[in-house]
Amino acid sequence: MKHFCYISIGSNIGDRLNFIKKSLEFLKDEKLKIDKVSSVYECQSWGFVGDNFFNICIKIKTDYDPDQLLKKIKKIEIKLGRKDVKNQNSYNSRTIDLDILFYDNLVVDKKKITIPHPRVELRNFVLFPLREISKNLVHPISGRTIEEIIDLKKDKLLVEKTELCVYEV
Repeated sequence: MKHFCYISIGSNIGDRLNFIKKSLEFLKDEKLKIDKVSSVYECQSWGFVGDNFFNICIKIKTDYDPDQLLKKIKKIEIKLGRKDVKNQNSYNSRTIDLDILFYDNLVVDKKKITIPHPRVELRNFVLFPLREISKNLVHPISGRTIEEIIDLKKDKLLVEKTELCVYEV
């Protein structure tokens, strides 16, 4: 396992906690080593009006390249009932959402994948759980740590840490 990656996982439909737990099980089934898992955070939907999300961030080790990893993640989303959204520019409720946030210090800008995630610096629901597991992680483009990005206060949405647990490393 030679690459470190950070993934955001969220759900706001149905048994949100169970969808997140199942996604972690499926990630392990895909031969991904889960290294760190944040607490569960509850937050308002971002970019649309909908039920609150449960969100976590994880750090994984993998031998997959970014394109292979994205295919594995999309496969898991489909297994867990995620419907393909025809208009990718709109946000909506979903059973599960997995996003690659960072992959080593790599910068990728392709049609199907962008790393680091292009909106990571704008979303508290990603930044707060990410800070919990890796506050000194440096964004390879901005050069800021997760802690410094949070201090910029670009996102005003409320994010609350819960007492819920989804996974023991």
